[in-house]
Amino acid sequence: IGEAAKNAGLPGTTKNDVFTPSGAGANPFITPLISSANSKYPRMFINQHQQASFKIYAEKIIMTEVAPLFNECAMPTPQQFQLILENIANKYIQNTP
Repeated sequence: IGEAAKNAGLPGTTKNDVFTPSGAGANPFITPLISSANSKYPRMFINQHQQASFKIYAEKIIMTEVAPLFNECAMPTPQQFQLILENIANKYIQNTP
């Protein structure tokens, strides 16, 4: 996984020949937006269904906006990187007894 992150151009550090990516968590684009909206409009986020719907909506809009940046930097999009990680996981899952 570290090798995939390094090949994708993610920042990180190498220690004992193991690359560990650094970053803002699983949803670095969505989390700040939702946190800000939750602070400004807390009543909108009481309902779990509304919260989930807003997250899906926000992710769709944000990914449309940031996708060209990944292309400019020759980096995989978050969705493409997720597929890379899933392929790595599937290799290990298939090899477990």
